[in-house]
Amino acid sequence: MLTFSELRATNETRCRRWHGTRDNLNKTNSDGMMGWTLSDWFTAFAGEVGEAGNVIKKLNRVRDGMTGNKERDIVTQLKLDLGSELADAMIYLDLLANAAGINLENEVINKFNIVSQRNNFPERLVYES
Repeated sequence: MLTFSELRATNETRCRRWHGTRDNLNKTNSDGMMGWTLSDWFTAFAGEVGEAGNVIKKLNRVRDGMTGNKERDIVTQLKLDLGSELADAMIYLDLLANAAGINLENEVINKFNIVSQRNNFPERLVYES
């Protein structure tokens, strides 16, 4: 099973291989990953979320029986497309968090547990060692 830690390590390695580092691009930013700013990483993330939103729009059109959206296997394909776009968004979200020096795994656990506690829900996430 994929962990946040594994995604972070492998994602950063691939990012550096693909785009290089600050030193070989003669760009600057605090993390040295491609010289991209937090705004750049967020824009990439938002673009992928937008693409997922477009797939949802198409699923809604199928749901509503709109003309031109009644192909038999289109729902299956759209759900595959949605999964792909959500995966892209998660990958960019991890890179954004990395660029900001945020441990996304810890933040998700903390936020989930705060909301559960606030609403008196028993569900809690635990830190894996």
